[in-house]
Amino acid sequence: MVIISIISVNTIAPIIVGLERGFSREVYIDTLKIIPFMWMIVVLSVRLVAGPIVGKVMKKLPSHLA
Repeated sequence: MVIISIISVNTIAPIIVGLERGFSREVYIDTLKIIPFMWMIVVLSVRLVAGPIVGKVMKKLPSHLA
């Protein structure tokens, strides 16, 4: 989960900020300042939202598909 979240935060955050403010080195450096906060949001979202949803869906699947 750590690897996926780091990859997604390091690609999604710079792209969004770049689209809003233009792509430049200064914008990317500004983005690096918010990446730790974005990483925490991604991890919490996966643990608190996606995890329980996947758990419920997996219980409903037939045993030969799970």
